[in-house]
Amino acid sequence: MIPGGPTLIPCEACGQQVSFQAPACPHCGHPVTPWWRGRQVFLWRQHHGLPISTSRAMPAWQIVLLVTGCVGAFSGLMVLMASLDKSSSGSSRSQEREEPTVPSHLKPRTAIDAWVMAQTFVKRGLKAPSTADFGSVFSGDHQKPDEVCKRNAGSDETWTCSGWVDAQNAFGAQVRNHFVITLTYQRDSAETWRSDGPIFADQ
Repeated sequence: MIPGGPTLIPCEACGQQVSFQAPACPHCGHPVTPWWRGRQVFLWRQHHGLPISTSRAMPAWQIVLLVTGCVGAFSGLMVLMASLDKSSSGSSRSQEREEPTVPSHLKPRTAIDAWVMAQTFVKRGLKAPSTADFGSVFSGDHQKPDEVCKRNAGSDETWTCSGWVDAQNAFGAQVRNHFVITLTYQRDSAETWRSDGPIFADQ
C-alpha cells in the first residue's frame, strides 16, 4: 500500500475487495492494472479530502520507447547527411573529371603578363632601377597593358611592348625614357620569359 492510499480496492471485474498490492483478483482472477490502482487512489484521496497530485511519473517502458525513438531519429538523420555528402563529393569529382585543370605554364599569356615582365627587363637596363616609375592609376598616368603590349602576328607567345619609364639618370635627375621591348614566353615548366632587352628611344 502506498502512503495516503487504500489498503483494499474493489476488483475492476467482479467488485470484490482485493489487496492494493495483489497482481490479480483472488476471486475472479482479473488482473489489477496500474491504471486501476491509480484510479482507486484518486477516488480514495478525493473521498477523504486529501490533496490530489496531478503529476504523473512516466512509466519506464514509455521512457525506453521515447529514448529509442530519439536515437533512431538521430541515426537516420546522420545516415541521410552522410549520403548527401557522398552525393555532393561524387558530383564534385565528376565535374573535376569533366573539366580538367590546365597547368599554369600551358595557359595562354595575357597583355598583363607581358607588361609585368617588360617592366622587369626594362629595369635591368636603367642606371638606377630602384627609381623606376611606370605610372600609376593614382597619379593619372597609368599605362594600360592592353594598349602598350601587343601580341606579335603569327606567334602566340611573343609580345612587343612600347611604353615609358621615369627613372634617375647617371647625374641623379629623374627623366622619362621611352622604350620598345620584344619578349617571348617559354612554354616549359619553369615558366620563363626571354628578351634581348629594351631599346630606349631617348638615349
